[in-house]
Amino acid sequence: MENIKTDELDEDFVEEVENAVKAIYSQLSLKYIGPSTMKGIAFVKFLQNIVERMNSGTSTTLSISSEYESVIQFVAQEAIIAAVGKYKERMDILMNEEGKLPMLWEEFEEMHSECTLEAKNLFFEKIIGNPTKMEKFRRQLNQKLSKVKENFVGKNSEELQNYNKNVAKKFWEKYVKIRLISENLFKV
Repeated sequence: MENIKTDELDEDFVEEVENAVKAIYSQLSLKYIGPSTMKGIAFVKFLQNIVERMNSGTSTTLSISSEYESVIQFVAQEAIIAAVGKYKERMDILMNEEGKLPMLWEEFEEMHSECTLEAKNLFFEKIIGNPTKMEKFRRQLNQKLSKVKENFVGKNSEELQNYNKNVAKKFWEKYVKIRLISENLFKV
């Protein structure tokens, strides 16, 4: 049966299976472990961990709390990766707009704050666990965002330095060098 494609099955059978699945999902209640709702990838990971532990054949006892802790860790790391990715993506887009660099530091900080807020919103949508653990993961996210921000700060600093060198060169040519040459103080 696993090898048969859906379109090869009888239409009535497919319709009945779809109706049965919908009925099952409509009657499912949310799953909780402690005060946290288990949903999506967290719930799947939790169930996978439990099944793997049960099938391992070792004599270790199944501990729901330790399985839940591993799921919290997994979900937190996935949330951090997604949030940092979102931050990088948004900053790249904003900084690579034509004529955007160099930018004043106030503008840079405003852009950074906006992208950080988006990243943190994504992070808090995904994270599970108690407030203490969530705070620990929030600090990890902040550390990673700070490291990524350093790259963007370096890029803007380099662009500002090049811009200021070009302005200085133009002023040198226009105001200083010409005067030194006209007063025979500088030889070309």
